[in-house]
Amino acid sequence: MNRAGRLACIAAGALAVAMGEACAARVVDAVDVYAPGPDAGGGEAGGSLDGGDASTQPPTSIWPNLVSYKNSDPWIAIHHTQIAEMQPNVLVLDFANRFRDENGDLVDAGYDMNATLRPILQEHVDAFKAASAYLGYNDPSARPFLQYQLAYVIDLRDTSGAVNSALLPVSNGAVDYGALGSTAFADQMGIPDPDQPGSNLTLCGLFEKGVINEVWGVAADPPTPEDGPTIKFAEVAETKQAYDADDNAIAGNLQCTGGTCINQALPCTVTTRLHDFNPGRGAGCHLYVNGLVWEGYLSSGVLPEFTRSAATFFNYDFKQRFDAAFPSFYNACLPVAADAGACIEWPSSSHAVAGPASSYPFDFSPMSAGCGNAGFPPNAVGAGDLDENLVVLTSCENYGLHNGPGGADMTTPYSSKTAPMDYASNPQVASADCSGPANTYLLASMPGLATTATDGSGNMLKNWWVYLFY
Repeated sequence: MNRAGRLACIAAGALAVAMGEACAARVVDAVDVYAPGPDAGGGEAGGSLDGGDASTQPPTSIWPNLVSYKNSDPWIAIHHTQIAEMQPNVLVLDFANRFRDENGDLVDAGYDMNATLRPILQEHVDAFKAASAYLGYNDPSARPFLQYQLAYVIDLRDTSGAVNSALLPVSNGAVDYGALGSTAFADQMGIPDPDQPGSNLTLCGLFEKGVINEVWGVAADPPTPEDGPTIKFAEVAETKQAYDADDNAIAGNLQCTGGTCINQALPCTVTTRLHDFNPGRGAGCHLYVNGLVWEGYLSSGVLPEFTRSAATFFNYDFKQRFDAAFPSFYNACLPVAADAGACIEWPSSSHAVAGPASSYPFDFSPMSAGCGNAGFPPNAVGAGDLDENLVVLTSCENYGLHNGPGGADMTTPYSSKTAPMDYASNPQVASADCSGPANTYLLASMPGLATTATDGSGNMLKNWWVYLFY
């Protein structure tokens, strides 16, 4: 297939199976390297997404493009405010021989990937479109910013009869990420290295050459009571390029940003992120984990400028905002017995105090400046625990707009019904699994494309989504 044909496949999202008898793995939609055409913009040759004379309009670009396509490319930071759309390329590794889907239906071994897996993948792609449409719950015309491209979907199933394929490398009861980065696994994937004919690209090679920007690892939970425990990917495993306060990359400084560290197993030289993709769970769970990714950036300090502008939004600034002994509710609301009571109590819609389950005393008022986080939505009474009837005030919908009394951000009521009602008519929004609409609302409230939000000094906030591929 020529380059134009490959691009057409990507644009159409085709998942035609290209099978080779000599290959251990089967590549679905075997596209070599994503390289958008000139109309995609990029670099100094970039144009306007809205048409017309580009010289009279703000410069805009799609990433990846002909000039920039690798994670951590300095081009991304330099053109941060000009990027109008990101289309990161995903490598999907399917190890799930059989599974039970989100609706509880059993998917038997030998399922057709086009008919079965593709719609599930597309639900996740669509969910990120909805979540990255800045304030899309109030503005139906908001443009989706993050539009994942299924560049490679590789069939790594086997005929063992097990839930997940034996081709998934495991060690000590967990996925062996080092083995995933080996040349042996590269040969199982079978993605050719264009610079070395006859050899295949390893995972690090795929990331470092910009062939892919993210990995989704498909492995399933036990679909029946007779099946034993299964091993799946960590929710997210990422090594992130670190930056200084001016968003300049710190050479050679790549750090672990989550609970599962892969910087030793996969010593890639650019940001490397692998997600668990459980085919039995809804796209809302993927959005929930994306929320954890942002929290990982705040905790690790790899993006100081993002941390400066986002800590309040995610309620990670309690030490600064309230002179508390802890930075976030994650520190105060630890796992406790079910009958221990609430960790957070709400005397009023903008006043939060320590409940009997809190590890620290606190009295926070006004508690309306942020928007919460993956573990503690705005009306949380504990970790992942909500009072369905509790209505609180938040600045989610007005973060950084300074459109309220005294230059503060205007607040709006938030309850467990807010997001499902706001997104009731949007079919792309994630289902209720893992509170999909609430996660969509949180992420769509982050400063995104065309934001006019500013910090306390009047400096414009950047589109936070771009930081994912720094």
